[in-house]
Amino acid sequence: IYRLFGHLLTDVGTSLALQQADRGAYRVASVTFRVVPLGELPGGHGYAEGYKRTDLAIRRGVRLFPSFSAFLLHNLLGRWCGEVDRRRVFDAAVGPYDYGRLLTEGITE
Repeated sequence: IYRLFGHLLTDVGTSLALQQADRGAYRVASVTFRVVPLGELPGGHGYAEGYKRTDLAIRRGVRLFPSFSAFLLHNLLGRWCGEVDRRRVFDAAVGPYDYGRLLTEGITE
């Protein structure tokens, strides 16, 4: 689905279109990543259980994302938000170079 509209998005003038990179990798803007096939996930890995062949796990360097959707959300809201007149006010790393569920309770005023 991202191929349908990704080319319409920009970040400070840089296209956010999905592009093929070297050695089977992909790139969006200056961010290079690769798809992680189910067979490459370690046995019993938490991402293997919810693995979807329509929304594959992504690796960027040492970071592993459970899906392409999670990778895009992370980057669209954190890295590529320069075109939007808003600022990120909260960022949290959960686990060592990995994503997990961040549990929160209601915020009191």
